[in-house]
Amino acid sequence: MSPIELLSEEEKENLKTYIEYCSGVDMKISIDDFLKDWSKAKRTLCKALGNKLRVEIPVEEDTFQNNDYLFRNNLQGIYHYTPFLMGDYNDFKNSSRAVGFCRCVSNTFIELLIQYLCKELDYSTVFSIWNLFQYSIIFSQKANREFKFKLHGHKIVVQNGSKPMRVIGKIVAIISAEHPYDITAQNLERHFDLFRNAISDLHTRDTRLRSITISIHPLDILTASQNNSNWTSCFNFLDGGYRASVLELLNSNCAAIVYAKDEKPMSIAGVKFDSKCWRAFMYVNKNITIISRNYPHYLKDVSRFALSSMEKLLWENLHWKYQYRNELFKDMRYNIYKRTKTDSHVISFFINEYQYNDFSSCINEEYWCSRNYVDKKNLRITMGGKAKCVCCGKPLEDVDADMILCYHCADFHPCECCDGFYPHEEIECVYFGLNDYRDICSNCITDLYFNPENGEASFYETEKYSLDYWAAKSRGLIDN
Repeated sequence: MSPIELLSEEEKENLKTYIEYCSGVDMKISIDDFLKDWSKAKRTLCKALGNKLRVEIPVEEDTFQNNDYLFRNNLQGIYHYTPFLMGDYNDFKNSSRAVGFCRCVSNTFIELLIQYLCKELDYSTVFSIWNLFQYSIIFSQKANREFKFKLHGHKIVVQNGSKPMRVIGKIVAIISAEHPYDITAQNLERHFDLFRNAISDLHTRDTRLRSITISIHPLDILTASQNNSNWTSCFNFLDGGYRASVLELLNSNCAAIVYAKDEKPMSIAGVKFDSKCWRAFMYVNKNITIISRNYPHYLKDVSRFALSSMEKLLWENLHWKYQYRNELFKDMRYNIYKRTKTDSHVISFFINEYQYNDFSSCINEEYWCSRNYVDKKNLRITMGGKAKCVCCGKPLEDVDADMILCYHCADFHPCECCDGFYPHEEIECVYFGLNDYRDICSNCITDLYFNPENGEASFYETEKYSLDYWAAKSRGLIDN
């Protein structure tokens, strides 16, 4: 069966609803016609998954040494960013304000607390308090260092093994008692209650990673960066900066998404789908399968487990086998456009129009792959397919990377002077002579010159075209 035959009518309708919500327009092309390129591109990958659109792979109890990945992701949902210390003590010591501490979180309580403490305590003490918010401390519920300090005359002693939330609660209580009429102090206490309840709720949940899913389902690919865990990326199909890239991955003949899902699904416009607390993309070829674009953070063990799982599926369903398994990809340690004559037998990944190539920076990143020795001097693999307008289905050409509509469907019109695209209200139809009318943007029109007799326009000032835009407009020769 072809991939599109595996989609139910309900799934197609949900997909249509989701796309129309994200694009803001009704689809002119039928959902079946829109998915033709996807179905054709994913045939081999569909076979690799056993003629399925997604395969859920269970994670055994002893698969990972520390299986606490979902706790980490849910904590990120509370912190609104990666819950790891960014930088070291010297970074913060040299910071004039609390920016150094708060630059890796966007949680109101943490920001209010650290900003207050930076005014009252030395940086070394604030750093020790900040350390209590680290993932490992919150997870174990035990402080990992001893320190003591005074705050408004109250001595606070933190011992190795102290409960972090108890220490933080005591600090908040002191601040609130010291400033009973200060609105910021009272807000701090209120936000602490919310924070403490969220952490308490997190500790009562089962946050072990139970499974991962490998998928070529169109809804899974389009929702790659939408979740209930409060992280996002430029691939967010609703408002991301690289939405056109997602369409290229949708129609790629080698791209699949792998993800771990939250307990509860996400819903947009009434369409439910798996909320991805972690995801990555796989690029699958007979000579290499590689995993990249880990979000919201890099999980080495999970990436390698996903790669091994995909290897098994490829062998079982396509009889593809790799000579080298689960190793780091280093072929593109230099920019792909700066190869030397000695480079040979390498695999290069290239992009289409709207993606960015993360592999070209792999000297600083870890990308795991299983691969063969390549006989060719240079095997080139293109990661994306052709991005098409979600409204009319025509190829996207010369649009910004955040667009999923062509200029025509987005009601953007070309200026026949500067070749830019502008909303309808910024375009004027200008008379240039007999049967010569041109669409000119509001910027370019002010550079034109006009005939005082009939309002005819010209790009150049001459005796005949002696009026500038403002003079012509004041005489009523321009109707705008």
